[in-house]
Amino acid sequence: MDGSWCEEPHTVKLARREHFVERFSVVDQPLVRLDDVCFSSISKSDNVMLTNAFEEDEIKHVVWDCGGDKSLSPDGFNFSFLKHVGR
Repeated sequence: MDGSWCEEPHTVKLARREHFVERFSVVDQPLVRLDDVCFSSISKSDNVMLTNAFEEDEIKHVVWDCGGDKSLSPDGFNFSFLKHVGR
């Protein structure tokens, strides 16, 4: 605390509490109002298209169009593996 080492549990708990109270206390600031802002929106048909579940053929098409050396995640399975398994 304040540049010196402290091991007394009660003092450490108090210092920890003060640290987080300072970091996460609410500061009185004026709220931002968005009443006069016009946000653009998408059509209902676009919304339906974007929220529909993927079809199996769509997924297969995307996987087959990707290069074989691309990896989805750090698990080590790349698109060549997925193409081989998906045959």
